[in-house]
Amino acid sequence: MHSQVAKIGPTVGIAFSTFTFTQKKMLRFLKERGGAPERAALARGNLHRADHLLYASVVAGSLSGLVSKTLTYPMDLAKRRMQIASHPGAEDSPKKKLIRCQATIWNCLSTAFRKEGLRGLYRGWSVTIYKAQLTSVIAFTTYELVCYGIRDAIP
Repeated sequence: MHSQVAKIGPTVGIAFSTFTFTQKKMLRFLKERGGAPERAALARGNLHRADHLLYASVVAGSLSGLVSKTLTYPMDLAKRRMQIASHPGAEDSPKKKLIRCQATIWNCLSTAFRKEGLRGLYRGWSVTIYKAQLTSVIAFTTYELVCYGIRDAIP
């Protein structure tokens, strides 16, 4: 349980921080670039245009998935390597070259780095990044647009 919290906590914290920072910068950029919208062009109760919010949320969501997963990926990979090593018959696996860790996560990370360098800490990263970015874009953009609609509907 505590290892799951140690993995998810930083991932979520980094994702939300990156999203918030990037979205604010993007909204400011879009507002300056598109000129100050007239009050009538904004949905009731909202500070930004819907299209600006959509663009900013997609960019910020994608970047937050990329940054958060990249920074926490080595821990996730170490956890998976430890899980693989705990399965019976893991020694007979066709992937014998894969580092199997049986001690602690820190030991696993240092062993992988020592044997394979930085590349060993990021095996399989590219496939994982696509999923992380897509998930972040969908989650953050949906949330922002639903909030936008709610603010517009409240008199």
